[in-house]
Amino acid sequence: MRIVVIEQPKPIVTPSQVPGGHAADDALVTTMIKAAQAEIDGPTGWLGRSLGEQTLELASECWPSSLPSRPIIEIESITVDDIEVEGVGIEFDGCLIIPDNAPRPARKFRCRYRAGYNGKPDNAPSTGEVPPNAVAAVILMTQELLAQTKANGGLRTFAIDGGFSEAYNSPEMVAKARTVAVDRLLAPLRVYAL
Repeated sequence: MRIVVIEQPKPIVTPSQVPGGHAADDALVTTMIKAAQAEIDGPTGWLGRSLGEQTLELASECWPSSLPSRPIIEIESITVDDIEVEGVGIEFDGCLIIPDNAPRPARKFRCRYRAGYNGKPDNAPSTGEVPPNAVAAVILMTQELLAQTKANGGLRTFAIDGGFSEAYNSPEMVAKARTVAVDRLLAPLRVYAL
């Protein structure tokens, strides 16, 4: 079984949602958001689910019982042995319903579908909003990536004799706290393969 990303996931966080002194369309922040989201989203992410709306294609040697990287928005097409299959349905939990006219046994099965959260209740079919803990995790991960771009990884203390001094958090401690927070935020969303 092989799954390919046909259309990359839409970002689930915008630069304006990431705290800090940057423009709402900051290119570096946008890049960091994409990198953070890519670590957890879709078929290559460790979360085991799709967050941003994306188009995927599954290729298999047989008809699968379900599609990976849920939630599934809709099936765009199914081909079995290079024949387009009509009338394919999908149940609410992502299970495929095999239509009566589907060729069996399949030697080549291919399914193109849209997955992720599309967030529009009036958009049929709708998978709802991205879980807030996933949004928070991507924001924290983005902040961590941005902190790594600062010179020297961030100062711990800076002082001028007879003048002023300024103290900063330890970059290592901040990174560890963010990692723990991200893990806790995403734990309830992780999909484990059977």
